[in-house]
Amino acid sequence: VVYRALAGLDSIAQAAGRCNREGLLALGKVILFIPPKPSPAGHLRQAEECARILLQEDNIDHLSPERFTKFFQNLYWLKGKNLDRHKILDDLQPNHELGIYFKRAAANFKIIDDSAYLPLSVRYGESPKVREMLRQKKDKQAVERYLLRKLQRFTINIHKSVHNKLATNGEIVEINSEVFPGLFVQKTEIYSEKVGLLIPDLLSYRSEELIG
Repeated sequence: VVYRALAGLDSIAQAAGRCNREGLLALGKVILFIPPKPSPAGHLRQAEECARILLQEDNIDHLSPERFTKFFQNLYWLKGKNLDRHKILDDLQPNHELGIYFKRAAANFKIIDDSAYLPLSVRYGESPKVREMLRQKKDKQAVERYLLRKLQRFTINIHKSVHNKLATNGEIVEINSEVFPGLFVQKTEIYSEKVGLLIPDLLSYRSEELIG
């Protein structure tokens, strides 16, 4: 049995694919429910509303290819010009000299906008050892590049607002403000190897701040 909050039809199908995936039963069961709060404004809420309209029709296979065609037609119509708000398609059209702005298009194209997020080094595996080595450095030039590459393996991205609150509360601190300004590491027990980041007072954050 799979329980899935109402979402876009593509997300519902993805969850349904996890139901009875071993094929041990004749049929699995997928139950959709409406959560207390709607999805965050933007793409997630638009997809949810498009799915809500389609799912109201009875006696139809809602996971058939034809339904997905209808779902994405409705979703793309709803988005309108926002589908290409950075004018990437214009950059990929040859100009009067047959030049194409590949570099500008590449710079503007991001599936996930990471400008609202900041990195945080969490404590697990070898990270405590690597962090201690970085903390003791007195000169950035003396830092072996492999140490920073190692630290990336233990780094997550979190929303700036969450990052700032954790820093204000002393949950995270700069590892070496003189040599590595802005490089924050976990100080208290806010990370679990099993479930990830354990944010204190989770309910005080907006859902948009926790989606990356």
